[in-house]
Amino acid sequence: MGFFRLAWDASGNIAFMCDISAGRGTVLSLSEWRAAGSPTPTSVSRTPNDSIWTDPAYPHIYYRGAINFTRLTLAQWQSLGSPTPTVDDLDYLRRCGESDWIPGGNDVY
Repeated sequence: MGFFRLAWDASGNIAFMCDISAGRGTVLSLSEWRAAGSPTPTSVSRTPNDSIWTDPAYPHIYYRGAINFTRLTLAQWQSLGSPTPTVDDLDYLRRCGESDWIPGGNDVY
């Protein structure tokens, strides 16, 4: 267990990881982090069971994990070692009327 942040992530998200080896955790609100005593989070580049993925309908690469779900910049992707993204076709979201859904922009996930 512990507090973590992604080294490459400028969002400032801090997560409490309840099961580090399984990648299970939750992002804390500022008030939750302060209530915990404002501990310094361990800075990591990735967490277990996270994923780097792409949707063929969008020309972007995304990060999905316990700490964040976001579109990666080229520099962020390169800082992760330029891993080959898995393909995750989210066409089912578009068929459900979420045609304007963009990961990191709308919280449909």
